[in-house]
Amino acid sequence: MAFPERVRATGGAVLACVLLLTGTDAALADPVPVQTVARGQTAGLSGSERLRTFAWGKWLDTGQAPREIVAAMRSALTRQGFYHDGEAPALVWTDARAAPLLGYETNVNGGVAQDSFTFGAYVFEAVPEVRAVPGIVLGIDGSGLARFAWDTGRTLEVAASGTFGWAPQSDHSFRRGTVQLCSRNHVVRWIFLDACLLQAVSARDLASSSIDRASLTLSKLFEAPSAWHELSGELATTRTGTYEQTTGSIALGSVWDHAVTDASFTLGAPVDGITALDYRLAFDIRWLAGGHPTAIGFWTSASSGGNFLGVERVDEASGITASWQATSGLTAEIGYARVNSTADLYDDESVTFRLRVDDWRF
Repeated sequence: MAFPERVRATGGAVLACVLLLTGTDAALADPVPVQTVARGQTAGLSGSERLRTFAWGKWLDTGQAPREIVAAMRSALTRQGFYHDGEAPALVWTDARAAPLLGYETNVNGGVAQDSFTFGAYVFEAVPEVRAVPGIVLGIDGSGLARFAWDTGRTLEVAASGTFGWAPQSDHSFRRGTVQLCSRNHVVRWIFLDACLLQAVSARDLASSSIDRASLTLSKLFEAPSAWHELSGELATTRTGTYEQTTGSIALGSVWDHAVTDASFTLGAPVDGITALDYRLAFDIRWLAGGHPTAIGFWTSASSGGNFLGVERVDEASGITASWQATSGLTAEIGYARVNSTADLYDDESVTFRLRVDDWRF
């Protein structure tokens, strides 16, 4: 009979952490409606670790959460440093994974999207060597993460990821990589403050780029009658090889009874003489269709501030993405994006497709 005792002890420890975050009022709350169970089950589709934790905590309060949710809740709280009470920094979580890459891209080599463009009465043609080359891509994705707790609910996170892709038909290849350092901090109740530094690099046969980014994000998790939400505001500075820009963003992630949504809006400060982001609006929704995780996302953006051959350049872009998990180990993803520019050279239309298999975890 020792096993039930351990389960009760684990549940008690998890509930204590829930009460630490939500306040003792949670222990005195009236019975929670059946929607809580539905949202707790749906929360697994959320990409936010904290929003999942919030939803599972609410489910746990009902007394109807299964044992696996108790274990998942405890694991999530451990990863976020809520069980830390010893020496600092203490390693509380590591994760390393890799997955094969199989897909299709319309611009494997980073070439010019347009074969020709018109300026005034003249037509310019790109030589074949610099044109975009489409193709089937093979490769590998990999990522690793380590998180160190230095106080209760406060961690230092180091993460890295990389992708290598190769198009065998044209023998073009590309590489992408990111490194990120974050301080993730519980402030009080369900309020958090994060500070991050990120560097991202991309290299294709005909193009390469590097981005450095620093961000500060304040977020709050809260309950509304129809859903549970994570509201966040971010201030960031992004530096590339040609310019530096400050952006401000607001985002709302939500867990509904049978779906998860994410919406965000970003404004960019003007950059003299450079075509840089004015705004970006994005929305995506994820749900279970016949038991299969399914997602659709939309985004639109505009950029301005620079010129091309003396004419003001304004880029308007939009895109759609969709994914469907056929089995527990195979997901199909497809995306379409289009750029309309006042400079014909920068008009673009792209399609991506990928079959994603389960990660190999180490």
